[in-house]
Amino acid sequence: MFQYKGCRYRFVIQKHVSERAGLHYDIRLEGKSGGRCVLISFAARHVPRLVSGKASRIAIFRTDNHELSWMNFQGRIEQGYGKGTVEIWDRGTFEVLKQAPTHDVLRFHGKKMRGIYAIVKYGEDAYLLVRCKERQNAE
Repeated sequence: MFQYKGCRYRFVIQKHVSERAGLHYDIRLEGKSGGRCVLISFAARHVPRLVSGKASRIAIFRTDNHELSWMNFQGRIEQGYGKGTVEIWDRGTFEVLKQAPTHDVLRFHGKKMRGIYAIVKYGEDAYLLVRCKERQNAE
């Protein structure tokens, strides 16, 4: 679904309170678009689910790609649709476990967001971020 090859895989989740869209979370994944590394971006009304061992899902919507400099951005946006405050909610790395035409499966290694998630396409720019149940190893 997305092109991840050729980039180190980092992510950032920014808590964004904009004057027009209100509180939401920007999920940005390092990836490739048009042969260059960018942050593939999504917006979510709710914070991603963090509970290990329980499946859950939230709707996320594709937004414009952002430059890699957004990986560390915190502060105030002074103009445009995104006008408002941005703070980093979480960041870390991720690895691609599976890529398919309708979904990608990723393992996140963040301070808060850890574990396996699937990004499942269900509309033009609409996706589900699904927290997958992880199997317990019986020893």
